[in-house]
Amino acid sequence: MRDARRIQGPVAAIVLATAVASLWAADGPPAPPPPRATAPGGDAAPAAPSATARPAAPGDTLSAEFDWRKAAPPDDAVLVRIDGEPIRIGEYKDYLLGQFGDGYVQVFVNERLVEREARRLGVVATDERVRAWIEDKVRQSQQMPELQGMDWDELRRRYRPHARMGYLIETLVKMRRTSPEGLKREYAMRYGEKRRVRHILYQVRLRPGMPEDRRTAIEQAARERAERAVERLRKGADFAELARRESEDPASAARGGELPPFARPEMVPAFAEAAFSLPVGKISDPVRSRYGWHVIEVLEVIPAARPWSPELEAELRKD
Repeated sequence: MRDARRIQGPVAAIVLATAVASLWAADGPPAPPPPRATAPGGDAAPAAPSATARPAAPGDTLSAEFDWRKAAPPDDAVLVRIDGEPIRIGEYKDYLLGQFGDGYVQVFVNERLVEREARRLGVVATDERVRAWIEDKVRQSQQMPELQGMDWDELRRRYRPHARMGYLIETLVKMRRTSPEGLKREYAMRYGEKRRVRHILYQVRLRPGMPEDRRTAIEQAARERAERAVERLRKGADFAELARRESEDPASAARGGELPPFARPEMVPAFAEAAFSLPVGKISDPVRSRYGWHVIEVLEVIPAARPWSPELEAELRKD
């Protein structure tokens, strides 16, 4: 299946984190606006109780010197008091998870992948490089006039954490695109051979913490369904009809299992390997990807639009 999220080798972890670069001009996750209450008749409702971060009694709250970067506060520690009522760390965590789910967890993971790859390749985000990156973005950000004229100290205070990640991402992407692997991928995506296929997917729905015997049973059931489908198709069953009836990829099932033409790098490895090795019209054995078990038939081989050449390589390097 098409897999926009898959990590393709060490450097491609940055593809997962490209969205992080858009955070360079943000000062962390935006806070939701406070609710604006209106009293009957349109008058403003009385103001909400005020919140204060003043510590409560010793031992009942975090001290003013508590360093959040060095130790995790306990869930029962008091974060703030609202008109004397304590709001504890655990309540705040629950609120954040309820508001944002695990979306920011993925951002955190992506940033760590970027940093690890930068260390591996010796890419260092020095102050000078980060400053140059920010200034370049400021020049490009005509839609953000509030950045113009802001001094470096203010830019650094507000944007340095995100600017550093933005610099690392852009640098690693450029390195990837001009590496031998990156140039081959770029060629395949733009000009290389493509395949048009149809498939039937039997999903394997496994959850963290699921007992091993249950995981094995789910895996086996999906594989057996795929094996039965292969047997029926090789005996002459109609592929499109079977896909519409059984495939658990709803988007392609509605089209009889057919996918738009794709290049090899667009798919997860196992799916791509099967699709680019099968002759037209042959039904594959069951193919396991991280989505589940697939049955694949190649409908058309679309030849490369341009052959690889030194001239084309130079062209790709310049783009």
